[in-house]
Amino acid sequence: MDHDELLSSLSKLQIPKTHASVGLSNLIASNKQYRSLFLNRRLPDTGWSDVQIQHLLFTLSTLDTNNEDPIRGGGAGGGFGATGRWTGVGEREG
Repeated sequence: MDHDELLSSLSKLQIPKTHASVGLSNLIASNKQYRSLFLNRRLPDTGWSDVQIQHLLFTLSTLDTNNEDPIRGGGAGGGFGATGRWTGVGEREG
């Protein structure tokens, strides 16, 4: 989805355009920071907030192939439900 599509979707949810615009601007800015991190392969000169770090870690955790349902905390072999946490330790990676 591009910026205009996201803005349109948020307006259909009756979120005021001013709030949606600020939220999208923040989302775009954080994505640029993450992109810069991976492209430059170095930490930024200015530190990130705790929320930015947590968001990045959550986003990276959704890439884990062991997690079938990362949002609810399920996943292959998890069995702990929505409140538990399960972490693979690379037992099959060698």
